[in-house]
Amino acid sequence: MLKIAQTNLKKDNIMKKVSKVNKAVYIHINSNTNMPFYVGCGNTETRPTDFNSRNKEWKEYVAINGLPIVEIVADGLSVKQGIKLENETIAKYGIIKEGGIL
Repeated sequence: MLKIAQTNLKKDNIMKKVSKVNKAVYIHINSNTNMPFYVGCGNTETRPTDFNSRNKEWKEYVAINGLPIVEIVADGLSVKQGIKLENETIAKYGIIKEGGIL
Protein backbone atom coordinates (compact mmCIF):
# COMPACT_ATOMS: atom_id res chain seq x y z
CA MET A 1 0.00 0.00 0.00
CA LEU A 2 2.77 2.44 0.82
CA LYS A 3 4.52 1.73 -2.50
CA ILE A 4 1.36 2.62 -4.41
CA ALA A 5 1.08 5.94 -2.57
CA GLN A 6 4.70 6.73 -3.41
CA THR A 7 4.16 5.80 -7.06
CA ASN A 8 1.11 8.06 -7.31
CA LEU A 9 3.04 10.88 -5.69
CA LYS A 10 5.84 10.41 -8.22
CA LYS A 11 3.30 10.42 -11.08
CA ASP A 12 1.77 13.67 -9.78
CA ASN A 13 5.20 15.31 -9.69
CA ILE A 14 5.91 14.18 -13.26
CA MET A 15 2.58 15.61 -14.43
CA LYS A 16 3.38 18.93 -12.73
CA LYS A 17 6.73 19.05 -14.52
CA VAL A 18 5.12 18.24 -17.88
CA SER A 19 2.51 20.97 -17.46
CA LYS A 20 5.28 23.54 -16.98
CA VAL A 21 6.47 22.93 -20.55
CA ASN A 22 4.10 25.48 -22.02
CA LYS A 23 6.21 28.55 -22.70
CA ALA A 24 6.63 30.30 -26.03
CA VAL A 25 9.19 32.81 -27.22
CA TYR A 26 7.62 35.32 -29.57
CA ILE A 27 8.38 38.49 -31.49
CA HIS A 28 6.07 41.45 -32.02
CA ILE A 29 6.71 42.93 -35.43
CA ASN A 30 5.69 46.38 -36.66
CA SER A 31 3.10 45.68 -39.36
CA ASN A 32 4.15 48.78 -41.34
CA THR A 33 7.91 48.23 -41.41
CA ASN A 34 8.15 44.46 -40.78
CA MET A 35 10.76 45.26 -38.12
CA PRO A 36 10.67 43.54 -34.72
CA PHE A 37 10.10 45.86 -31.78
CA TYR A 38 9.53 43.41 -28.92
CA VAL A 39 10.67 39.92 -27.91
CA GLY A 40 8.92 38.07 -25.12
CA CYS A 41 8.44 34.76 -23.36
CA GLY A 42 5.21 33.59 -21.78
CA ASN A 43 2.47 31.00 -21.71
CA THR A 44 1.97 29.58 -25.19
CA GLU A 45 -1.81 29.86 -25.06
CA THR A 46 -2.17 33.49 -24.04
CA ARG A 47 0.87 35.72 -23.76
CA PRO A 48 1.98 36.23 -27.38
CA THR A 49 -1.39 37.71 -28.39
CA ASP A 50 -2.35 39.35 -25.10
CA PHE A 51 -2.19 43.02 -26.05
CA ASN A 52 -3.91 44.33 -22.88
CA SER A 53 -1.35 43.38 -20.23
CA ARG A 54 1.57 45.38 -21.62
CA ASN A 55 3.71 48.17 -20.24
CA LYS A 56 3.19 51.86 -21.02
CA GLU A 57 6.05 52.01 -23.55
CA TRP A 58 4.65 49.03 -25.53
CA LYS A 59 1.14 50.54 -25.56
CA GLU A 60 2.43 53.92 -26.72
CA TYR A 61 4.38 52.28 -29.54
CA VAL A 62 1.30 50.32 -30.67
CA ALA A 63 -0.93 53.41 -30.42
CA ILE A 64 1.33 55.10 -32.98
CA ASN A 65 2.19 52.09 -35.19
CA GLY A 66 -0.84 49.78 -34.93
CA LEU A 67 -1.20 46.23 -33.67
CA PRO A 68 1.79 43.97 -34.25
CA ILE A 69 2.28 40.85 -36.28
CA VAL A 70 3.05 38.03 -33.84
CA GLU A 71 5.75 35.54 -34.79
CA ILE A 72 6.25 32.49 -32.58
CA VAL A 73 9.96 31.67 -32.46
CA ALA A 74 9.38 28.43 -30.51
CA ASP A 75 6.76 26.94 -28.20
CA GLY A 76 6.42 23.94 -25.90
CA LEU A 77 9.40 25.18 -23.91
CA SER A 78 10.21 24.90 -20.22
CA VAL A 79 10.71 28.12 -18.29
CA LYS A 80 14.50 27.65 -18.41
CA GLN A 81 14.48 26.97 -22.18
CA GLY A 82 12.16 29.93 -22.77
CA ILE A 83 14.30 32.40 -20.84
CA LYS A 84 17.44 31.19 -22.62
CA LEU A 85 15.89 31.51 -26.09
CA GLU A 86 14.31 34.87 -25.24
CA ASN A 87 17.72 36.23 -24.20
CA GLU A 88 19.34 34.81 -27.36
CA THR A 89 16.64 36.36 -29.55
CA ILE A 90 16.98 39.74 -27.84
CA ALA A 91 20.75 39.56 -28.32
CA LYS A 92 20.23 38.78 -32.01
CA TYR A 93 18.26 42.00 -32.60
CA GLY A 94 19.83 44.12 -29.87
CA ILE A 95 18.20 46.76 -27.73
CA ILE A 96 17.92 50.38 -28.87
CA LYS A 97 20.02 51.70 -25.98
CA GLU A 98 22.90 49.59 -27.30
CA GLY A 99 22.37 50.29 -31.02
CA GLY A 100 19.84 47.51 -31.71
CA ILE A 101 16.25 47.67 -32.92
CA LEU A 102 14.29 46.51 -29.87
